[in-house]
Amino acid sequence: MTDHTGSDQTPEPQSRLDPRRLRVRLRVRPRLDARGRPARVMPPAAKGPPRIAGSLLRLSIALALVYGTLGGGLLYWQVMQAHSLTADPANPIVLAAARDAPRGTIYASNGAVLADNAAGNQRQREYPYDVAAPVVGYNSLIFGTAGLEKTYDAQLTGLGSLNGPDDLLRKFQALAYNPSDVHT
Repeated sequence: MTDHTGSDQTPEPQSRLDPRRLRVRLRVRPRLDARGRPARVMPPAAKGPPRIAGSLLRLSIALALVYGTLGGGLLYWQVMQAHSLTADPANPIVLAAARDAPRGTIYASNGAVLADNAAGNQRQREYPYDVAAPVVGYNSLIFGTAGLEKTYDAQLTGLGSLNGPDDLLRKFQALAYNPSDVHT
């Protein structure tokens, strides 16, 4: 045989261990259990449509946990923290009541009116007895409140109640505040 250089070379004899011609016979031993007996082998599962029951179960559990967490948060903020949120001075309902809501009337022990809303302007208060001014106090958007006006502010604006269900249901009512009168 001649190669590309033009010289004659004899081919080398092929080795007996040529991987292309090598045939190996493997024998598979059966699996043994702990006692040395052949273990039972489960037949392979039949091919068919994929099973989605496990996926649906995991999805439904995840959704139940998410909705349960949301429900727990809603219960905590709307029921457990309702009173502290209602009494918070930065609450928009409290601010609106202080600014816009009519306030209740303050009566003396003999029935005389000590403080009332001005006729035609519910944001302005009338104090008929100047002598009672230090005790009755005042209610002003600029200066705040003082005296009985400050002490009974929650009742006069209608935001204070003695029972919890009223606080819970107040936010669902048409008027969030219902002013009440104070009798001293």
